[in-house]
Amino acid sequence: MNPEEKSIAVKKFMDLHECNIEDHVYGKVGGIELVATIYTPKIKPSELTKAIVYVHGGGWVGGGRDHFNSHGAYFASKGIVGVCITYRLVPDHKFPAQIQDANCAIRWTRKNTQELNIDPNEIYVCGSSAGGHIAGIVAYAGAVNAFDAAGGNEGVSSDVKGAILFCGYYESREDILEPRAPKPNKVSYFGGTYDEIPEVYQQASCVSYVNKHSPRTLLFHGDADGTVSFEHSKKLKDALDLNNVENQLIVENGGSHTDYSFEKAAFMTTLKEMEKFIL
Repeated sequence: MNPEEKSIAVKKFMDLHECNIEDHVYGKVGGIELVATIYTPKIKPSELTKAIVYVHGGGWVGGGRDHFNSHGAYFASKGIVGVCITYRLVPDHKFPAQIQDANCAIRWTRKNTQELNIDPNEIYVCGSSAGGHIAGIVAYAGAVNAFDAAGGNEGVSSDVKGAILFCGYYESREDILEPRAPKPNKVSYFGGTYDEIPEVYQQASCVSYVNKHSPRTLLFHGDADGTVSFEHSKKLKDALDLNNVENQLIVENGGSHTDYSFEKAAFMTTLKEMEKFIL
């Protein structure tokens, strides 16, 4: 499926899953407006519903909030609000700016639960690749001041009920998971190499924050991923298991980093697994 065919197919999919779609500014940092696309049910549910805050991938240097537009529409048609966010990117904004933005989006969502008809205790975070790393920090680090200090709605909780993570970079403390010559975007994101600033890589480890109070987690990863090693999900699952946190790792046998894209066979499978996890 080429890009044009994919665009047409995504539009047809979204048309089949009718919902309301609006853009909102969820925060402001240094004059930068942080925008989210909000997907809400076409007909307002009679009871409070759940919400998913989606964090796009793109190696911390690119991507956009339309990454999860098909997810947003699908789940909104099931009665679940979707909040697909933009966040600040490198090289202009290094770690932890991206974490701060995602936490800000959680706070905005919780602050607006009445308008969005959301149960404030039923907010989930979902991220893919670099977005998986960001969402993982949001889910497990809790109210770390350095991560929860910008954008607006300060004082509102950024806790989440659960995390849904696709092929993310979860363990930054161990070079064994990556080549010794790291990718330039990773160096730009962290502000240097592991050897130069190990303390930053330690601070950025999702695995390091897992504890017995961590939220339930659903993981997806292809075991042949050549972009982000499958070992990252194994390390995270081990930490969750060690702390008796409810979790599930769904492995795409022979799967690559892009096997969860809209045009791939695994796409609908992941939607159904997410639906079971949330509902």
